[in-house]
Amino acid sequence: MGFGLVSTIGYMEYDHHLLTALVERWRQETHSFHLCVGEATITLEDVEVLLGLRTDGLPVTGRESYPSDDDMPGYLHGLLGFVPERDGRTAIRLSSIKDHLIRHRRHVQISAEEALQRARCHVAILLAGCFFSDKSQNKIDLFLLQLLEDPKRCASLSWGSAVLAYTYRALCHSARSGETSANMCGLLVQSWAWSRIRKVRPRFGAGYLEPQGAPFAARWTRPLSRTTVTSHVLLACRDQLSLMTPSQGVNIWRSRTALHFYFVVEAHYPDRVMRQFGCTQFTPPAPLHATEIGRLHRLKRSGHPRNWARDHADYVEEWEARAASVVWGIPTDEPTTDVDYMPWYWSKTVKFVQDPGHQAPPAGYHGRTDALHALSVELCQIMRYASSLQDQYRHIDTDAEHVDNYGRISTRISSALEAVGLPYRVDESDVVDEAVVYRNPSQNYNPP
Repeated sequence: MGFGLVSTIGYMEYDHHLLTALVERWRQETHSFHLCVGEATITLEDVEVLLGLRTDGLPVTGRESYPSDDDMPGYLHGLLGFVPERDGRTAIRLSSIKDHLIRHRRHVQISAEEALQRARCHVAILLAGCFFSDKSQNKIDLFLLQLLEDPKRCASLSWGSAVLAYTYRALCHSARSGETSANMCGLLVQSWAWSRIRKVRPRFGAGYLEPQGAPFAARWTRPLSRTTVTSHVLLACRDQLSLMTPSQGVNIWRSRTALHFYFVVEAHYPDRVMRQFGCTQFTPPAPLHATEIGRLHRLKRSGHPRNWARDHADYVEEWEARAASVVWGIPTDEPTTDVDYMPWYWSKTVKFVQDPGHQAPPAGYHGRTDALHALSVELCQIMRYASSLQDQYRHIDTDAEHVDNYGRISTRISSALEAVGLPYRVDESDVVDEAVVYRNPSQNYNPP
């Protein structure tokens, strides 16, 4: 069916505070995390390597159609080997599927058809419990089960792009003001963070053995050591993401295309994270227009069944032409950017993410973000003052060395800011007060 590899990954303990810190840095218009060294995101490459899910295949979309109420019990029995408890007309309770598997967990002689029915039960739990969960985390819609009818066609679907589309959508919803949780695939997001960001990555425990024949994410389900990395502390996770340095961090994988999961359509922008593909990062083209992003995000599976392949025909064509939209870059041995990228990036992003209502606790971890921001604001104000004095006295003071001293002050402060990863510039477009996004962070995300 296409899920053989992902079933070998195992259990991963989630760091909810790390996931929350990542959500705070998610930009829904570009589908990327804005870090101090540039953009980073989860790509089709990450999904296939980390989870072992196919990315190049048929889009997971189509027409929603369901059996009648009279035919539903017989249909479900033929599909799963029993009639599960329903939640509404088209949803099945996962708890009833789990109970069925527990009752029949003994190893007994079963037919090929019964083995296929049990496999569908296991895949249903994986799909609804990990990849496409909802707020209840206890139901799966029938349209997902219908995709498991034909094992060969199921294996030909691009499940990797569907999981990535759903994760993008969940991150976008969670990053919006007022949202408190997301139904994203925590397994994918956390294994991506540990694989890509050294500062938050735990070390392997004693006696670690590299998993054989399993996706890359399986290494993070083995015994790990956190003695040299901060975990499960939101302030510390924010600091790690705010104080990163550049050294810390198939062709279809680089395709700028549309990802599908029935009602969900999300853009894939590999050209914004070319360093993840071993290429020099350039200034990327503009993303999808905000109006279209808003329209797509408002789509819900409500009302009468719809033919999403027809409704999203233009985006389906875009996916089918994915081979023609591969982004090419200049290979490099070290992660690097062209000369125009970072100035452009700093004009589009923010350095720090803080909670304006946060009060430092009397004990425990004290974040460095607030102190660094205050320092940078004061230094930039001094730098501007020195620059203005240099301009003012250049016209009235004949002592060139005296005037140049003001310029040296600005230069030294600028160098100091650059050295600690605070590349602020003294020009009319640089507004220091906008260096921080003051927002109310989402509550800690608790994945299924």
